[in-house]
Amino acid sequence: MSGLVPPSSGPDDIAPRLSSPVIAGLPPDILGRWGLSEPADAGAARPVGPGAGGGAMAATVARICRRLAAPARPQVTVLERGGVRVDLRGELDEPRRWVVGHQLLRELSLVGWHVTVDDTRLLVLGWSAAQLAYRLRVLQLALTSLEHVGSTIDVAVAVADQQRHRCPDLPWEELSASVLDHVEREHLRWPIRLAEMDGLERTSPQAGLRHQLRTSIRLEEQVRAACSWHVHVAGLAIAAWQHRSEHARSGPQTREAAITHIRSMRLTELLPPGSLSPTPPETA
Repeated sequence: MSGLVPPSSGPDDIAPRLSSPVIAGLPPDILGRWGLSEPADAGAARPVGPGAGGGAMAATVARICRRLAAPARPQVTVLERGGVRVDLRGELDEPRRWVVGHQLLRELSLVGWHVTVDDTRLLVLGWSAAQLAYRLRVLQLALTSLEHVGSTIDVAVAVADQQRHRCPDLPWEELSASVLDHVEREHLRWPIRLAEMDGLERTSPQAGLRHQLRTSIRLEEQVRAACSWHVHVAGLAIAAWQHRSEHARSGPQTREAAITHIRSMRLTELLPPGSLSPTPPETA
């Protein structure tokens, strides 16, 4: 994974390659900026698995690894004095290993952690002011893009039509559930990202990091609400497409009719009584 660099850098991003002996020798003030109370010793570690009790940080890392890097067979290990190590053990060629490593680096950094890399592993060292600032920017951009449902309607109807062609005997309920899962995981993406962080404690002894973490939590709630709205609209789009498909062959004309129908509806009519307002709340 040589050549990987985090998505942003700042005063607390020391170097893209830090071996465990270097980490063990870093001054306490540097480690404190990552939220580590003591140096991380890679020699004293325990794998994370069922009943391993690796902590919320390791559990979140393991969930992200399962989503992005299953072919690399990542092993998540809790370092005794703080932090988490991810070893890529799968038999991947160098280009594929680089891609998997880059995907993991990007997603783990997006959580707000300082992540360092070498050829076969990643070290997750704690909160980073630079990476949290990057997360806040990405959340704000997500809220802006979620103000419009047009692309979600298009994706829901297109995927429903494709699945009906592949599996014409699939019950409508199963088809709808499969399409909504696709919308959440592949189109919106944030629902699964936020679910992976369930149980993760967002605290820090530093006031600046605490403020960033609180701001992130507020933005995440707004993103979660906006995504729920999009999933609801996607369900309505699938229902409109289904109604037309029952009386006509699926295809471009049916898709276009469903999309036109949904887009012609006022947003207030798309929402159930007492649900979200169509406009996501203003960012903090």
